[in-house]
Amino acid sequence: MNQREADSVKHLVEPVNKVLEKFWSWTPRVGDYCLWGEAVLLITDVDDYILYISGIDMIEAVNVNQVIPILEWEVIEGILEKGGYASIIHEHKEGYHAGFYMIEKVTGEEYGKSRQEAVMKAVIELGKDGQNAN
Repeated sequence: MNQREADSVKHLVEPVNKVLEKFWSWTPRVGDYCLWGEAVLLITDVDDYILYISGIDMIEAVNVNQVIPILEWEVIEGILEKGGYASIIHEHKEGYHAGFYMIEKVTGEEYGKSRQEAVMKAVIELGKDGQNAN
């Protein structure tokens, strides 16, 4: 993932992480992108619970609890696979279609201009399906 890709999906970060938190917990790594307020920043150093993040003309030290990770689609798919979901991704001329399935039931399905966006939108739909089941 690069800065442009991270910026293009920042509006999806919070709801995606809300869904994934029941399957996984994040351990920050150097090179991860994260959301800090409205800013997409790159983690440049990790020191216990303090992250050093960089953006345009700044380096800031923040507590790990103040940022939300922007996960790459490969990581998201891996987390959901461990949670018992299978994914099916189709590329078409307008972008990508991502779906997450469990026991032959569509639980989250969505379209996006990039695979990253499609996967993140499908995770949000997965969370909505889980809320409706309760």
